[in-house]
Amino acid sequence: MIIVIASSKGGVGKSTTALALGAALAARGAGVTIIDADPNQPIARWDERTKDAGVTVDRLNVVSCTSKDEILDTINEAAQKTAFVIIDLEGTANMMVGYAISQASLVLIPLQGSQLDADEAVKARKLVRQQEQIANRSIPYVFAFTRTSVIEPRGFKHIRQQLKDANLPALSVPVSELEAYRIMFMVGGTVFDMADVDAPNLKGAQENALAFSKAVTDLITANQTAAE
Repeated sequence: MIIVIASSKGGVGKSTTALALGAALAARGAGVTIIDADPNQPIARWDERTKDAGVTVDRLNVVSCTSKDEILDTINEAAQKTAFVIIDLEGTANMMVGYAISQASLVLIPLQGSQLDADEAVKARKLVRQQEQIANRSIPYVFAFTRTSVIEPRGFKHIRQQLKDANLPALSVPVSELEAYRIMFMVGGTVFDMADVDAPNLKGAQENALAFSKAVTDLITANQTAAE
């Protein structure tokens, strides 16, 4: 399964979503490759910190690719090795983003509870539609809320209602705003490898990542069933 995380703007939690999802899938027993296609290389830097810390994350591999000429080969090679391939893309619309979307089993479009994020998320949806025409196939997509708090602000509720009114799909489980996710990028490892002393509410982060991953895999399964 190839899961592409796409947005036409940065700062919406793409990399956190990619790593939380990949870590949870690996914790559930699946082989996962995360392709870091963001020029800033946030996942690749996390991978370096993880190795420097002497931590081994079972069943989770990281590959770096920032070339539009190599992205398709990189995706295909990863898909032959692991059950899941997650692609963390640059926060802009370019040719490499389009290539990656064309290969997707599912496109996750992250957004926070702001109108600006919602508007940019709709642009990402349009890019998916363009790639559908080029690839001559349906490419499933879903909006995914990120950095949500326990008490959902009015902005999130408003944007969620906007998507519902427009009949646009959104995952029921968000990626929550949790300190454990930030610490994960600082020290390496995942929320499934940390000790309780390393991060507050570690169990909450684990539960959130697992619930998010289940929502994603359930959607992929439902899409496959509907296509049969």
